[in-house]
Amino acid sequence: MTRMVHLQGLIIQSLSLKVLYFSILCQAWEVQDIPESVRALKGSCVVIPCTVSYPGSPKPTENLVAIWKKSPEEEIFNTQISNDRMKLVGDIGQNNCSLEIKDVQPKDGGPLHFRIVVHGLDSYSFLNKVVSVKVQGLPDDPDLIVSTDLQAGVAVVALCVVKHTCPTHPPKITWTYNTTKSKVQHLAAKDAEWKLTSSITLIPEARQHGEKLTCKVKYWGGMQVETSVVLQVTYKPIILKNTTCTANSSWTSCQCFVDCNPPADIKWHFANNDVPSNSTEQRGTVTVGTLEGALHVSKTIICSATNPYGTAEHTITLPVKDKPIILNNTTCIGNSSGTFCRCFANSSPPADIEWHFADNKVPSSSIERQGSVSVGTLEGPLNAGETILCVATNIYGTVKWQITLPVKDKPIILNNTTCIANSSWTFCQCFVDSYPAADIKWHLSDSEVSSSSIERQGTMSVGTLEGALQAGGTILCTARNDYGTVSRLIIMPVKGVHLSLLVAVPLTAVLLVTALVFTCHKVRTCTNRNPKNKSSRHDGKFYPSDGALDPPLKSYTLQELSDRNVSDVEDEDEVSYENLMEQPEYGNMFQDEIYANHQRCS
Repeated sequence: MTRMVHLQGLIIQSLSLKVLYFSILCQAWEVQDIPESVRALKGSCVVIPCTVSYPGSPKPTENLVAIWKKSPEEEIFNTQISNDRMKLVGDIGQNNCSLEIKDVQPKDGGPLHFRIVVHGLDSYSFLNKVVSVKVQGLPDDPDLIVSTDLQAGVAVVALCVVKHTCPTHPPKITWTYNTTKSKVQHLAAKDAEWKLTSSITLIPEARQHGEKLTCKVKYWGGMQVETSVVLQVTYKPIILKNTTCTANSSWTSCQCFVDCNPPADIKWHFANNDVPSNSTEQRGTVTVGTLEGALHVSKTIICSATNPYGTAEHTITLPVKDKPIILNNTTCIGNSSGTFCRCFANSSPPADIEWHFADNKVPSSSIERQGSVSVGTLEGPLNAGETILCVATNIYGTVKWQITLPVKDKPIILNNTTCIANSSWTFCQCFVDSYPAADIKWHLSDSEVSSSSIERQGTMSVGTLEGALQAGGTILCTARNDYGTVSRLIIMPVKGVHLSLLVAVPLTAVLLVTALVFTCHKVRTCTNRNPKNKSSRHDGKFYPSDGALDPPLKSYTLQELSDRNVSDVEDEDEVSYENLMEQPEYGNMFQDEIYANHQRCS
């Protein structure tokens, strides 16, 4: 009896252990994080999250086999079989059974479930945890979030948000806004979705009102999508440059162009009065206010534009209603084939311009208007030396401007033609007055050299030659036009000093000494002849009286002496260095007339 009771106890204990074992075994096979459904973009990738647990202690990865199946009979992935498009994202040895599918195809859609094989234990299929993969051909548009109340100069944040299901290869977000600073946030959402957010800081400008702000999303695999919003920027008035007034003899019309959002109220201020616009027109963001009438106002009028964000003002100088004024830049220029004249007349209303010469009245070849300035042009074969009149007329009167056409003649080389130098460089300039303009060349050491540069202003041409030229020699400037050729010889400076100065300075000293001796001799002679000039002193010496000396002497300056060192030659063919150098250095140097106002003795 006792034995029976003991046996029954062992059986019950054994059954209890088996029940406990199978209870623990069944509870340990579990899978988590698998969603009921997941979206997958065709051609991109998708990750199906999965976490698995099994009975007993953790096993190494090589003792585990992870399998994904579409049905008990159809297997799509097995860790023991190579697969180019599918792989586990994590390590099954760490309980991570998440599956990544690349280059998603429509055939990848449908229900999937996970199965695990644990060597030395058992295997298990989680048929109660099925995920439905839904393959879509196009991605959803991203969400672009930005304030609709943008104010110029005030910073705001814009967000671009996109949801996806491939965290291993997230999309890339770019903006059309010119900024290099964007912040990206990548967070897990729900149902295997992830949320990618890109944010930028906008500081909108007035010119960006009405422009598009776009965020572009590029998915792994190449598919792209974008979303745009039109920026609505409010800003204070900006008065545009084409704001102006025009007038004729009895009427003035002013228009003020104002760019702003919202539209501005435009008023006019003149003669201590505030006057609204006669009419207002809206052209996009530009408000055009018009004021017109027989205005008797001061010289200026102010356009004032106001909206809730500020006020702007612009002062307009009203056109002066008067007869024309012909401007100083009215002139004629020409060459061997013709003459070109332009007459500039400032007036309101605009002037008509015609030309009078040789008892003829000729209209302008063309007239251009530049604001209140009218420019009349006349061109043709006019006679040199002839006088021509520009005549400008409007309803308030007529004015005339006389122009003498330039005389067509051979060039004239001016006296300020010269060379200067330092120890290593020489700089020469030849100043030529001629009509038509002259070509300037240089002759140095029997060779002809073109000018380094030639500048022209009116009838004046300035030829420049510079370089490491030999000091102490001579150089010839030659100017030529259609009517002749002239040349001028210049003595090259010696180490920065003009040779004529080296001659002029000692020579001037000799002249001054000679003058002093000559004067003293004349004074002494005159004193001996006129006893009344003797001094009242009784020391036996001769002293000239205060009035006995000559008046102040006038001597030539070094520049005048130096100028005599230059010779003009009119025909280039006759020029030679020999006959030029034979000319005297200084004219009438030792004649008595070198001193002006010389007193004669009586």
